[in-house]
Amino acid sequence: TDTEDAEAEGEVRLYSSREETALEAGELIWKKEGRILRSLGGPVKLRKDDGSVLEGRDLEVDFRRRRVTFTGGVSGTIVEDDAGTDDR
Repeated sequence: TDTEDAEAEGEVRLYSSREETALEAGELIWKKEGRILRSLGGPVKLRKDDGSVLEGRDLEVDFRRRRVTFTGGVSGTIVEDDAGTDDR
């Protein structure tokens, strides 16, 4: 489109080799102007290569601020690295 916005639905799966993270959702909406990726209420799973897993609903990823927000609840496990540092 002219805006470069996008919508995807079904079994949507994305993988970022830079972030070493996979995202699975039933539906996602990308808004290029704000660099925002959103789900529409369905379940979402984030899985990092280190074994961390977060599952929740109503996902918003703000790529400008590098922030992930679940407004519909979230549960999961975060694996900390051995050095105690944050590799983000």
